[in-house]
Amino acid sequence: GVFLLTGCRTASDTGIYEVFLPDGYEESGLKYPVVYVMPQNGYYLDDSGISELLVKEMEEGKMLDAIIVKPEFEKDMDVIEEMKKIVASVESEYKVIKTKEHRVLVGTGVGGYLAYTVGLTERETFGVMASVRGDFASEDNVWMETYGSVNDAIDKMLGFGEGYFDEIYTYMDAPVDDEWTDMKGSTNDLGAMFIEMGITSEAHEFTVRPG
Repeated sequence: GVFLLTGCRTASDTGIYEVFLPDGYEESGLKYPVVYVMPQNGYYLDDSGISELLVKEMEEGKMLDAIIVKPEFEKDMDVIEEMKKIVASVESEYKVIKTKEHRVLVGTGVGGYLAYTVGLTERETFGVMASVRGDFASEDNVWMETYGSVNDAIDKMLGFGEGYFDEIYTYMDAPVDDEWTDMKGSTNDLGAMFIEMGITSEAHEFTVRPG
């Protein structure tokens, strides 16, 4: 199975994070993609079950082996700068593929919002961002006041030309009739915005479904 390495939850000069390494990592001569699982509540280690799901997918051969990183944040931190430190630290410590297509941001709740906020802001660093039942607009979203809406971030991206969106992969899904899904400026609105922009290629998936 996949084991947890906890030794790197260290001082914030390199960022605070925990790492899951895939089975056989130590003996392997391979380099791995990295999945950064953003915290569901916006601050502390993600507790949404996404990491466990990814581990299961790896064990069942449904997903390529990857290193899973769970960052932690504190109030008054600059999450964008903190993620730069964490990526630099991970890439100096572990055997990783150092291209943006192999750096993935994923999250639920506020973590989904952070995945898109960091991914769209750090255009050269991350090539994949995914939100599952993301909280893009509620009062529980502790970072909205600091970073603003993802709608605005996407609007800014359009200033770089639609070709920008050819260079990233986005995924967004959520349950039907869900408070976070239906809220103004959240998953439904963001999905509609992508569709209106004509960004409906295979590189941009959006689904709202039961359950």
